[in-house]
Formats: sequence, structure tokens, C-alpha cells
Amino acid sequence: TAEMLAEDLEIENYTVQMLYEPKTNIRLGVYYLGRLIEKFEDTITALAAYNAGTGNVSAWLNNPDYSEDGKTLKNIPYPETQNYNKKSFLQPQGIFQPPKKSIN
Repeated sequence: TAEMLAEDLEIENYTVQMLYEPKTNIRLGVYYLGRLIEKFEDTITALAAYNAGTGNVSAWLNNPDYSEDGKTLKNIPYPETQNYNKKSFLQPQGIFQPPKKSIN
């Protein structure tokens, strides 16, 4: 995926090592998330695809256990992706607050 994105963004001489460069990593990640939002037309669904892959999300959208309309997810079967979406989408909006650690 990163190689394809680097090509789209015309990043010259792209190597996998460049993913460890914050500037390149953020640029590719933001671009990819933007493409997913365009594709799925829903931020929650796009975040799920970013984490679990577009193939999984497309399958979930076609399954009435996970989607009522084939466009948005009512359930996410992967706990990791459920948590990712909570942290990525709800926490920055102040809706989801992680448990506070006590200092002893």
C-alpha cells in the first residue's frame, strides 16, 4: 500500500525505510486516510478500513450483521479495530476518555 501511495504522491526513490521518517509517514498516512474517506464516504468506516484493511471492511459492509445499509458499519467484529476507532475518532472529540491512571 505504501509503495502505491508513494507513487501517487510522486515521492522519488521511495524505500520502506522512509516510513520511519515522520514527515513521509504522516504524509502517506494522511493521504491514505483521505482516499479511504472518499471511497467509503464515512469517517468511522474509513478509520476501520485504515486499521483492518479495505477488504475486511468491504466484506463487513456486505454482511447484515455488521451493516444495515451497506455504507456504514453498525458493528465492527474485530476488538482491535473497535478500540482503534474509539481512540482515533471519539477521543479527540472528547466523547471517549480513556481511564485515568492513579498516581500512587
